[in-house]
Amino acid sequence: MINSDVFKTITLFFKCILILIFLGIILPNLFDYIIISLIIKSKFHGNSVLVYNILSDNKQIIYNYIYLFKLTISR
Repeated sequence: MINSDVFKTITLFFKCILILIFLGIILPNLFDYIIISLIIKSKFHGNSVLVYNILSDNKQIIYNYIYLFKLTISR
């Protein structure tokens, strides 16, 4: 009976660690990659100056957000 309780506790601990790793490391990096790839791959036409300016401003905001997010995680 003690062995089964210890085994359940250890498996629950490792499941929690895996969930924390996924939500804390893998998922933010995946979102970072998706957002940056969407910004870089977006194409602009010659007559869309206003849209280009809006996207370039949003690009800077997203880069600042990613920088601050990585800064808080690294502490």
